[in-house]
Amino acid sequence: MHLPAFQTAHLRLAIILGVFGLVLNLFPIPLFANVQLILGNVAVVIVAILLGPWYALITALFTATGS
Repeated sequence: MHLPAFQTAHLRLAIILGVFGLVLNLFPIPLFANVQLILGNVAVVIVAILLGPWYALITALFTATGS
C-alpha cells in the first residue's frame, strides 16, 4: 500500500490560502445583533474543491486560529 505524498505546490497553495483566510477571519463583518459574516472560511471551501480534503484540513487549521 502506497500512501500519496504531499505535493509541494499544493501544500504551498493550501498554506497561502490558509494565512489569507486567517487574515480575513480577524476582521468579521457585523450584520446584525450577534451575527457576523466571516469570509475567511471561503478559503477552506476553495481548497477542498481544488485540492482535496487533506489540504483543506491544513487550510482549516490556519483559518480557525483567528476565530
